[in-house]
Amino acid sequence: MFIKKKKKKKKKAKFESFHQNGVIDLSNQNYATFPTEILQYASSIYRLDMTGNPGVELPMNFTQNCILLSELSLSKCELQVVPASMFKLSSLTVLDLSNNNLMVVPPYMGLLIYLKKLQLRNNFLKNIPDEFEQLRCLSILDLSNNQLDFLPKPVVQLVTLTVLDISFNHVCYLPTDIGKLKELKK
Repeated sequence: MFIKKKKKKKKKAKFESFHQNGVIDLSNQNYATFPTEILQYASSIYRLDMTGNPGVELPMNFTQNCILLSELSLSKCELQVVPASMFKLSSLTVLDLSNNNLMVVPPYMGLLIYLKKLQLRNNFLKNIPDEFEQLRCLSILDLSNNQLDFLPKPVVQLVTLTVLDISFNHVCYLPTDIGKLKELKK
């Protein structure tokens, strides 16, 4: 009996089709370092998914050129700190930093003033910096499954919030000024 082995097709990198849609999905590729092949596309990317690539950092020379990037996922990357290079992403509207090992959100997170959706669930956060109140466009904030003992004061200043998830934390009471969040639906 003769069995013909199928030739394995070489996997094409997901960013090769980028030029058509501005989306690069590099999720769960286990990149140990940032793939330099996408540097040439930096100025045209509007969505980048790096989910599930532990240890990968965004190089400054990449983020400086990402003038259109509006959505970024760094979920499940085992991050212990928020990459400083990320704060060059002035067009960012959606940011997913969930399922990491973050203990602190740096004050310069407040520089991402166009953020509309921020996912920080499943980390080890105990507080949020005061600069968070600068995120005046934020409508969805997910802080679930962290280590918050109270609702941080800057969150109550985010009057555009429509969704706030603080479930699975240690919050025992809500501050009286939670009433400022008149748009809150969930």
